[in-house]
This record gives sequence, C-alpha cells and structure tokens, in this order.
Amino acid sequence: MIYIGIDPGVKTGVAVSSGGKLKEVKTMRIHQALALVLSYANEFGKHKITLVVEDPNTYVYRRGKSQASQAKAQGAGSVKRDFKIWEDFAADYGIGFVAKDVKTIRTKVTAPAFKSLTGWAERTSNHSRDAAMMVYGM
Repeated sequence: MIYIGIDPGVKTGVAVSSGGKLKEVKTMRIHQALALVLSYANEFGKHKITLVVEDPNTYVYRRGKSQASQAKAQGAGSVKRDFKIWEDFAADYGIGFVAKDVKTIRTKVTAPAFKSLTGWAERTSNHSRDAAMMVYGM
C-alpha cells in the first residue's frame, strides 16, 4: 500500500510512504500534487493508493475583528476549499481517502527534529514535514 500525505494550502505539502518508509517529501502547487497522485495511481493501481489529507474542518480558529484575524479566516476558507478538492478528486478517481484530524497529527516539527526522527536528509518545508508526519511509518 502507498500512503500519500497531503497538507492542503497554497503551498501543498506532499509525502509518499510505502512499507513504513518515506519515498518523497515535497512542497508543490495543488495541480502538481494532483498530477503526482495520478502518476502513482497509474503506476501502481488506484486500489493501492490511500490519500491521507489534513482536515481543516477540525481546526479551531479565534474570531476577531483585526486584519490578521480576517486574513486567517480567509486563508482557512481557502484551505477548506482545497480539502474539498482532494476529497472530490479521490472519490472521482476511486482512490482511498482518509480525513486526518489535525489534533492527531504531530505538526510543526523542526527540520533537525524531522531528520532525526525519520532519517530524511533532503530539504523540507513546514508543509512537507506536516504531510510526512501524517504518513510516516505507514
């Protein structure tokens, strides 16, 4: 089984895990990530792919009147839309889909801690590390 972790957003974090080992840890735009998933589905078969996507509907946002609060709320709406795109994409292509509650994910791991934990030595971003933490060990 191949697990593909997705941290949705303008900078989409993507991580691929198989046999408990990370195979790819990247940051890309959503259309590139969709194409990557399709390439895995075409190569290995869609029944062997499971998307694990961070569910923004489990986030807790503070509402406020400040410009920063409003920007966060707008960003949250964008991430929720991206999540829905991933959910629809998986359903349309017959690919397994798991919505991951943000409270169950170890997020915001620093690059040194991530390297120590996973052994992944290549460059990563916060987004790609968050995606990887969803599927690491699967």
